[in-house]
Amino acid sequence: MSDALAAFAFPLILPTELENDWLEWSGRAALDWKFTEGQMLYVSASRGFKGGEFNGGALLDPSEAAIADPEFMNNFEIGYKGSLLQERMQVNLTGFYMEYEDQQVLISNPTPFGFLPNLQNAGSSEISGVEFDISWQPTEAWFAQLGGAYLDAEFEEFLDPNLGIDRSGNKLAHAPEWNLNGIVRYETPVRDGVLAAQVDWWWLDDQFFTVENTPALREDAHGEVNARASYTFWDDRLELALFVRNITDERYTVTGFDTASAGFGANIFILNRPRTFGGEVIFRFE
Repeated sequence: MSDALAAFAFPLILPTELENDWLEWSGRAALDWKFTEGQMLYVSASRGFKGGEFNGGALLDPSEAAIADPEFMNNFEIGYKGSLLQERMQVNLTGFYMEYEDQQVLISNPTPFGFLPNLQNAGSSEISGVEFDISWQPTEAWFAQLGGAYLDAEFEEFLDPNLGIDRSGNKLAHAPEWNLNGIVRYETPVRDGVLAAQVDWWWLDDQFFTVENTPALREDAHGEVNARASYTFWDDRLELALFVRNITDERYTVTGFDTASAGFGANIFILNRPRTFGGEVIFRFE
């Protein structure tokens, strides 16, 4: 082990054993009202619990692997589910409110190697919003679906213990305010199989990649359009398909990591996949 560690250009954390345990309750209660055939209103309340955790990406300094306390979430929902237009349309609409306590977040921690990510607890945050999903099949051949959500997610109490900075009011990481998605699909019988073609798309509002809301680790609003054509035959067991992903060849950042503060000279970004063409052969066993 010592020879392996010495082979690296910088010292790594020595093998360390950390142990702790927690016992908490969680559960969900819900009520629904089917006020007419195929239509329903519901309300629910739930409490979630996640045990303490440590940064699995800890590399250089033992403080990176310190265990964070458990986190808790109280979630309240009210919604509607209904079938309309002689069951050719399905509508789902949900409003939600979440109270996040002691949320486990990655923040930059000063170490002898510079600022490194460390998993710690934020005081509290609130998440509220509305999401919807509408699917419609006007004929046997055509199908369309539209979904999306509005999200308001920010920290209510968040004092950075390392830098002494009050980050209350910051947006949660990877929490775009708006998102939309959709699909249109056409199917028709051809000989002993089914020929299908579809176009799908999605769009995300701008978002931060870190809880510090660093401007350099932020991505503007972006989206993708994809297409796929397929032929399924042999009793639905064999499918041949061609696809194009990211038709417009959009370029954006999927996520980013603050490595400049750790002295690596620049941040690390993961970029999206460029326009991609391909084919698939799918065999389904009975």
